[in-house]
Amino acid sequence: MSGNRRKYIADNDVNTNYSTIFLLPMLGYKESFFTKSNFISAYIMEDTQKKIVLCFDNSSDEEFKGMMYQLQSNPDFISIDYADNDQEVVVVFKVPTDREVDYNLFKIGRYTKFSNDYKETLLNYHGRKSGDGKCIMMVDSLFPNHLSKKYRADKMSALYPGSVPVSISDLPGGEVMSIMTEEREFYMETEKLVQKGVPVD
Repeated sequence: MSGNRRKYIADNDVNTNYSTIFLLPMLGYKESFFTKSNFISAYIMEDTQKKIVLCFDNSSDEEFKGMMYQLQSNPDFISIDYADNDQEVVVVFKVPTDREVDYNLFKIGRYTKFSNDYKETLLNYHGRKSGDGKCIMMVDSLFPNHLSKKYRADKMSALYPGSVPVSISDLPGGEVMSIMTEEREFYMETEKLVQKGVPVD
């Protein structure tokens, strides 16, 4: 559903989802591996296993084919499938065993509780350039300070005018990023919305 999924993301102003930000680095690749590809987004899927699902626009390009072979050699690779009349490639991985605790923390929005090792992985993946918006967002998410917590509380208060203002102590677990939502993060939930063309915001 490549063209449809990418169009759906653009039409509904869906920013990069949390799975792409927080879970994609679990697979052990550098960010540049995905930026020069037909990568669309990452999702989670759960049945008998906890899984990370990657969606790509299909291509006959040799570089893309090489990338697909590389992904299939990952020790956590489960399957590769095609959707939307073969326009989209869907690659499924199991959550690496050594990252299951971090995955579970992700699902309940406890980013500050990630293991120190995984926090280091995330910072290395997203970059450490001072002043880079992505880097600042990642540092604030993993190591929130008083200012970033105040900013989040003020932002939440502005979203709900007329309600009681949100204070720093009201932030769930002291986190500055909200918990993930199923419609944006679970592959099958997003797939239903894409097929119906229903906005997720």
